[in-house]
Amino acid sequence: SYIMPEITQPPEWGWWILAYFFVGGIAAGLFILGALLRLARPQMDQAITRPAFLTALPLTVLCAIFLIVDLGRPDRFLNMLFNFGQGELPLKVWSPMSVGAWFLFVFGACATIMFVNELVAMRQKAVAAKLPADERVSEKGWRRWLPLRGVLEKVVLLLGLLSGIAVAGYTGVLLTSTNQPVWSNTWLVGALFTASALSTSAATFWLLLWPLRKRAAGTMEWLSEIDSYFVSLEILVLLLMLFTLGNVSSKLLSGIYGWLLWIGVLVLGLILPLALHFGRRWQIPAIRLQAVMLAGILVLAGGFLLRYLVIFAPQV
Repeated sequence: SYIMPEITQPPEWGWWILAYFFVGGIAAGLFILGALLRLARPQMDQAITRPAFLTALPLTVLCAIFLIVDLGRPDRFLNMLFNFGQGELPLKVWSPMSVGAWFLFVFGACATIMFVNELVAMRQKAVAAKLPADERVSEKGWRRWLPLRGVLEKVVLLLGLLSGIAVAGYTGVLLTSTNQPVWSNTWLVGALFTASALSTSAATFWLLLWPLRKRAAGTMEWLSEIDSYFVSLEILVLLLMLFTLGNVSSKLLSGIYGWLLWIGVLVLGLILPLALHFGRRWQIPAIRLQAVMLAGILVLAGGFLLRYLVIFAPQV
């Protein structure tokens, strides 16, 4: 039988896609964590969750730029969203890349709405603080003027949370749908990327809260705790993925890529940060914050290196 070469030709993805996968996971994870805190703890100081929403949108814009630059022509992004062929469905529901682009579009819309909402909140709070004491409006009062509040805010948060989960994991699903060896030999790449996105975003969120560490001590402790669970999940999924690859994993782990995976990702990027997270309970307060900060930096470096190996090693 004849097989069309353009169908079997393996993808050639480079650094722009690597940056897109890494930054997109952090953007999605930041929104997910911020939304979870807003929905589960509505009475908490909303300034603590604000850095997550103010950072998610710029990172999402960067993702769109990375994707468009990799495509070479901006108009190709529209082809990822719509099908312009005559007599066919307008949406490419059969294409994982197109479905993922729509997830990114919906997530970007939610991130934009929350970004504007937080800017307005900061402005309203600044104006209220400048009023005389007898004319100041309470936080509940000035929040009435926000674009989003109440049920509407919860709907946007929930929609952004669900689309964020899809954005965090769909890149791995996209890899498994190709005909590239290793990627197509396992179904766990999506789960691995989701776990990695959550761990790297929890570390990023913790670092963003460093200037607010006195008022956000409880949230930072929660982020450190939850990041240890995300890292544990990532270790489990990574080892399970290598097991499901069977003989293919032995080829993947040979040479420099094997050393980078075992030492760079598993030991320095996952196991050592996990030890620092659990060890914070027995550390003196002066050292505890520095240990968790080091753990966050290592998790970010390990998450980037993990995507580098997953993308480039099979292509080599």
